[in-house]
Amino acid sequence: MWAVKTPTFTASESASACAKGVRDKDLRARATKSVDQFQANSVTLQTAIHTQALHGVTSAQYKVAGLSDDELKALYKGQLSRQNSKARHLYDHVMSNALHSLCSYCQYGVANTLDHFIPITVVPGLAIDLWNLVPACDRCNKHLLDAFDYAAEHQMLHPYAMPASVPPSARWLRAAVHPGPVAAVSFHADPDSSLDDLTRARIIHQFTRLDLGVLFQVVAARELSGTCRNLAERFPGGKPQPVAAHLRELSDDALAADPNDRRGVMYEALATDEWFTTVGYEVGIEPATG
Repeated sequence: MWAVKTPTFTASESASACAKGVRDKDLRARATKSVDQFQANSVTLQTAIHTQALHGVTSAQYKVAGLSDDELKALYKGQLSRQNSKARHLYDHVMSNALHSLCSYCQYGVANTLDHFIPITVVPGLAIDLWNLVPACDRCNKHLLDAFDYAAEHQMLHPYAMPASVPPSARWLRAAVHPGPVAAVSFHADPDSSLDDLTRARIIHQFTRLDLGVLFQVVAARELSGTCRNLAERFPGGKPQPVAAHLRELSDDALAADPNDRRGVMYEALATDEWFTTVGYEVGIEPATG
């Protein structure tokens, strides 16, 4: 749910590069002959991306004459994604566009693979289309696998369609503080009401589909422990006003760059929680670990 720079290489360049690396002369000739079809299919795909109509795609829309589904998949696995292939620089180009080198779906895990936004098993004709490849982490890639939902409200938000589909200023991530022996923070998707109902439904579904609430809560637990320790050292004896002011400053800094920065969202929730700013930050601080 973060914007990612779009590929600058075309589908015809991808198809040509993949074809050049094929040893089988017959397959190479057929792949080369189909370069224009790959490009035409890419134009159709990009239109679907920008009009938020990906849930309506079918394999028949993206057939490549002269190439079987298995051959199309082989062009990806044997050429585009294979190290030292003639087409590998295109794979690396898409990977290099990852925002902060992090996963396009969670902005936490390192982007170390490319995910077929429309699974290769669903539409083989888009196997080597760079517009169908998104930098992702192993965790999110495994969460998605080959599943594809045709319900409009369940369509994933394509990183290449943003920020047009979701304005950069739009908030969708929120956090809540949970009092206890040790303070805890949970995360949930609650998109701004300024977004249309369909986009809001898609954001909530994607957040749930990728299990981001669990991921962010686990990641935040360690950060929260360090935050509590720091606050207890700086503001001993319960000082809600300076504690809240300090947390708001941290939140403002983080959210200025990204309104859905999980750290900023966490600090924002902590700053407005009376229990935390009064006693919570000093209660049950976990011992530091090596």
